[in-house]
Amino acid sequence: MAAILVAPAVWAQPEWTPPLPELRPDPQALAAPEPVEPEEQETIGTLPGGGGFRIVYVPGATAIDAMGGRLLTGIAERMINDETIRLQIRSYAGSTPETSVRARRLSLDRAIAVRTFLVDRGVRSTRIDIRALGDTAPQPPGDRVDLLLSGPPPE
Repeated sequence: MAAILVAPAVWAQPEWTPPLPELRPDPQALAAPEPVEPEEQETIGTLPGGGGFRIVYVPGATAIDAMGGRLLTGIAERMINDETIRLQIRSYAGSTPETSVRARRLSLDRAIAVRTFLVDRGVRSTRIDIRALGDTAPQPPGDRVDLLLSGPPPE
């Protein structure tokens, strides 16, 4: 024989809640915050030993930031003014052993973005060589593009 459990009836009583204090918003808290200009971090520089420039990326990013854009605009102007200059783009992307294939693809995407930027400003693509080197950067930072200009030696 099975036992049947019967729960006692619960008396429905309204729950008592304490009265809430009147809340008035702080006018300063409602004001729009002042826009803060982010500090431009050092994302560009010259290569150790000279002979080129470097753009440092945030891991995973492929977009060219404002500082990189200014550098590339200057390189484009220089290449347009001197038809003997060539550019080699060496692109790297940091990774772990499990993501080395993705690092190679990311480095290629960065190099293509740089080449496209320059071509859009009038540099012929035949004067630009790309080397997407993935996670093989010989020294840090691992997320970067090195730009090596070459041409006839200065007289």
